[in-house]
Amino acid sequence: KTAILSGFSDYIKSGRRGVLVVSELFGTRKYLQHLRQQAQQLGIAEKVRFVGSIEHAQMADYYALADVTISIPASDGFPQTIYEAAACGSFLVLSDLPQYREAVRDGLVARYISPGDSDALAAALVWVIDHPGERAEAILAGRAYAARVADKRAQDTLMCDVYSELLRPVRGQMPFRAAIVAPSRGAKCGAGGRGA
Repeated sequence: KTAILSGFSDYIKSGRRGVLVVSELFGTRKYLQHLRQQAQQLGIAEKVRFVGSIEHAQMADYYALADVTISIPASDGFPQTIYEAAACGSFLVLSDLPQYREAVRDGLVARYISPGDSDALAAALVWVIDHPGERAEAILAGRAYAARVADKRAQDTLMCDVYSELLRPVRGQMPFRAAIVAPSRGAKCGAGGRGA
């Protein structure tokens, strides 16, 4: 997050307005103190809000209020953040990681930067704010994208189909029967096919 603070500082110093909201989830006391000191040293402390650990139920409110959601780690699996922020209409600034590129098209729903590149972050923030038309298109595209690929019920059904195919008896072998419970709707899948 130190690169985020530096990039945000450069963005503010370019004459732009904004507030950076920082979740303190998983931050150690020492690390968070370091971030507060950095914000003070950069002269942006009054523009940075440390909001504690945000309850999952409140995340949508934060994403909906944000023009931009920043996620620029050096490595990552595939965070739920991308789906949540896109579904709530927040433009994404992301690390240029292969797993992110597979999911989100650059320039439409996200801007990609090298992890830790605060200059690129400042430039991406300026681009997002200076292109309100593209940002409006991104909101629509992001919501459609999240609805298409992050629908839990659709993913549960897909997973049930995959397991059903894997558990289908092979000719000449004794059939293996199993039931899989899809937690979001209690669907049961087995070797016989898709659950209800």
